Amino acid sequence: MFSPGEDLLRLDVPVLIVPGQDASHATSAARYLEECLPRAEYWDVPVSRQTEQTAPARILQFHDPARSA
Repeated sequence: MFSPGEDLLRLDVPVLIVPGQDASHATSAARYLEECLPRAEYWDVPVSRQTEQTAPARILQFHDPARSA
């Protein structure tokens, strides 16, 4: 039997982590996932800058890294 953290360490999938900042979406939880998921990419942007303009572009960049070039 593995602990949840050990199970996360075994995942081999790309993950975009978008942090939150409220009771249901603590930034510390997002950082924990960043540490546990080997292929995690953390979007280090304050919640106030996660907008209708910035979020879709960041998600598309995650799916296609060539977009950032």
